[in-house]
Amino acid sequence: MFGRGPLDLKKVPRLGVIPRYAKDESEMKWFEVSGWNSLHTINAWEEDGGDTIVMVATNILSVEHLLERMDLIHASVEMVRIDIKTRMVSRHPLSTRNLDLSVINPAFVGVKNRIQIS
Repeated sequence: MFGRGPLDLKKVPRLGVIPRYAKDESEMKWFEVSGWNSLHTINAWEEDGGDTIVMVATNILSVEHLLERMDLIHASVEMVRIDIKTRMVSRHPLSTRNLDLSVINPAFVGVKNRIQIS
């Protein structure tokens, strides 16, 4: 895709969710997320007894420049909610500033937490 011609706008990015106790990758469920180009996940957790996955991650807004023009890349931070039962995915921007490779305290990885962008 990169450096091999134009970006194919007909393709829709997908997120894969594999159950915590899956025996293998065949149990993965795929969810289409238009406009999503994640390079780095900051945190994720389950809600609603595991029926909802919440992920905080960067979204590369100009992915077509990823390998060729790093100075043109803009990574916003978004919260993505995946409803496993309804298969609905929603996205909410948390910051429009260029904030790639953000991290949290490792003690809170996988735990619901308050998001604060400073």
